[in-house]
Amino acid sequence: MIASKAQIKSERWSSQFKHLFRQQFVLTRQSNLSYPGFNQRALQGWVLHTGQAMRVAQVYDATGTQVGFLLGVALQDGTFLSGDITVPASQFDKGFIPELDKLVNSMAGRFVLIILGTHIQEIYVDPVCDMPVVFDPAHQIVGSSVALILHRGYQPNKMFNLGKILRGGRTFTLQHTVDSGIFRTLPNHALDLVSFDTRRHWPSQDIRFNDTSCDPESIVSQIVDRLGRNFGEIVSNFPCIVPMTGGRDSRSLIASGHKHLDKVTEFSAFKFHNSSAIDAARGREIMQQLGFGFKTYGRKPISQRSLAEFHLKTGYTGIRGEIAAMGAVMQFPKDHVVVRGNIMELLRANQWRQRHIDNKFIMTHALRRLKADAELDPHTRTFRTAYRGWRKSLPTEDLTERPYDMAFVEFLLPNTQGAFFNGYQNNVFLNPFNDRHLIELSLRLPVQMRYDDQIHKKILAQTRPELLEIPYH
Repeated sequence: MIASKAQIKSERWSSQFKHLFRQQFVLTRQSNLSYPGFNQRALQGWVLHTGQAMRVAQVYDATGTQVGFLLGVALQDGTFLSGDITVPASQFDKGFIPELDKLVNSMAGRFVLIILGTHIQEIYVDPVCDMPVVFDPAHQIVGSSVALILHRGYQPNKMFNLGKILRGGRTFTLQHTVDSGIFRTLPNHALDLVSFDTRRHWPSQDIRFNDTSCDPESIVSQIVDRLGRNFGEIVSNFPCIVPMTGGRDSRSLIASGHKHLDKVTEFSAFKFHNSSAIDAARGREIMQQLGFGFKTYGRKPISQRSLAEFHLKTGYTGIRGEIAAMGAVMQFPKDHVVVRGNIMELLRANQWRQRHIDNKFIMTHALRRLKADAELDPHTRTFRTAYRGWRKSLPTEDLTERPYDMAFVEFLLPNTQGAFFNGYQNNVFLNPFNDRHLIELSLRLPVQMRYDDQIHKKILAQTRPELLEIPYH
């Protein structure tokens, strides 16, 4: 049996491979690959290896034939999918792919949908790739991190400064990974397992972006309703930890889900420097206002071995924030779902600058927002060409001319967030806002209104207005 680089390095460090990668997966046509401690399933010539903590459900077509697997935690239109699912069409019907697209577009959470039919073999991912998917087309292997699917010699990707990335200052982008022969799939695209080409399935041409004629109060009301239902379903089905800070996103999240807060196992924050101490104090004040307890986690050093393991699990995508925060996160109780307010940055138009709001597309700004030194790199021409190709896949002129939000969803978050979550194998990190309907509602709101920070105020005004009195940090 052939071992992956992940297994080889784990054993070299005397680390427990099956523990480090307990939340990860591999899909391959090769039957001679070794993943000790992983569960194994086979379908249509493919072998699926999953870590012991990975949730796996079966996917059937309308005739009752198994056509795939659903990995992870998924909700459909605000309802938790607790078991096997059915695509309402036969895999041989012309309507099978449209039904698949419709199903996936209605799903939220952190998941991967693998379709292994007789003729149709594709992979769908959650809206921002919070469950990572990387692939090596030359060897027909797919998995959740680079080292897991690497059974050959490492081919360094010389287009990126790995030192900067590992220090957390920069990131990979435009489907690149640390290995030049392994690529990250694109959210909102189906990955064909024969050609390894991608096909966009969302958004549709009906999307209305920057709709200055919309009724903001109505859209905010829809966001609150959908976000609240997602939050409620998650905390009702899993033991959950909800980190609370003085920021906007976590406050709007719990305000939207305020009817379900009694089901949360723990509200908490980290305290490892002055700024985080203020955040923790503000989080405690918010939860006291709402009548709930609060826990503060202090600084915990992280060893060089733990940092090396973290890089291995995440595919060498770097760190986010202070290393001290990583040690704090690792103190969470095992096998709890950590419910976060990520992706809600869209409500603040965090990819925009005031001077760009009324302008058409600016390539320099677009490349800068990728956080990859792409606007300064000697490979700038290559980055520009790839970015132009991606822009052409966007379904409307509005999105093509102003693609910064979609680039945040499809390039920045998969590299800086989804891959990062793999580093914490003891817990599942779940974003109730990881929902295409919520993202579409956010993009419909006028950019200027989002940029002026009006949306979070409207959410609180509609849900828990008393939280408006507590200053943000």
